[in-house]
Amino acid sequence: EDFAYAKPQNYEMWPMLLEKAWAKVNGGYAWINGGLVQEALVALTGFPSNIYKHIPNKQNELFETIQVGTAQKTIMSVGSRADESIEKTGLVLGHAYTLLEGKSYESNNLDIDLIKVRNPWGEGEWTGDWSDKSDKWTKELKKYFGVVDRNDGVFWISVDDYVKLFETTTICYLLYGSIIKQYHSHKENFIKDPAVFDFYLKEPSKVSISALFRDEKYHRTMHNPIRPFTMVLCKYNEQKEIETFQCQYDCRRDVEMVVELNKGFYVLWLYIDYEHIKNDERFKYVLRI
Repeated sequence: EDFAYAKPQNYEMWPMLLEKAWAKVNGGYAWINGGLVQEALVALTGFPSNIYKHIPNKQNELFETIQVGTAQKTIMSVGSRADESIEKTGLVLGHAYTLLEGKSYESNNLDIDLIKVRNPWGEGEWTGDWSDKSDKWTKELKKYFGVVDRNDGVFWISVDDYVKLFETTTICYLLYGSIIKQYHSHKENFIKDPAVFDFYLKEPSKVSISALFRDEKYHRTMHNPIRPFTMVLCKYNEQKEIETFQCQYDCRRDVEMVVELNKGFYVLWLYIDYEHIKNDERFKYVLRI
C-alpha cells in the first residue's frame, strides 16, 4: 500500500513539512486523521475562529457572514454532512473543504448568490446546479464568476444547496495588530465559583475570547476527557444593569467567541462544572482575550 501524506504540486516541500510538524505535535500521523479544521487553524495561525452551524432559513445571515469574511480575507473552511446520499452529488461525506469566497450577481432581474468551494484533494467536485458543467451558466455569468471547466476541485454552489449539504462553516479571523492578554489557569475548581474577568473598551472593537485546552490527544490514557466549559459575557450600563448577554459552551473542544462589541464595561464568567476536573493539571487552559 502507498504511504499517506500530503501530495504537493510543482516540487513544493512546505505541505509535507507542515504536515509532519502537525503530526509530531499531535503524537503521530494516526492522530491527525480527521478532526476539526478549527484545531489546526488556531494552532498554526495563533488567531481565533468561529464555527457557524448551518440552520435552515438562516442562509441569508450565513451568506452575509461569508461575504464579510471574503472582504476581510479571512481563512474559511466548510464541512460536508456525514450523509451517504450526498456522494451522489460528487461531494465527499464528512469531508473538510476550503471556502474561497461568497459572491453576488445582480442584473436584468437576476439576483444570484453563489459560494466558491475547493476540495483540498485537488479533484472531485459538486455536480449539481452551478457546477462546472451546469446548464445554468451563461457566457456573461461564467466571465463574472471566473468559471473554468476542469476537474481541479474548485466549484460554485448556490447558498441553498450549500446550507443543505454542508454542516458547518469555520472562519479564522486574522486580527493583525490586536492587543492580546493571556491568562494561564490550572488546579482550580470552578464548579461552584466561576473565574471572573472584567475589561473596559474605549471604542467599538472586534474582540476574541478563547479558552484554549490541550487536545485529548495529549492525554490518550485519560478515562474521561469530557470537560464542560461555559463562557458567559455580559455588558453593563452606567446603572450597573446587564445590557447584553452572550454565551458559548463546549465539552470537548476549545471554547471561542469572536464578537463585535460596543464601547463600555464588560464582565466575563468562566464555568467548569464537572467534579473530576477538580485539581487536575491535565485540564489546564489558557484564556486569551
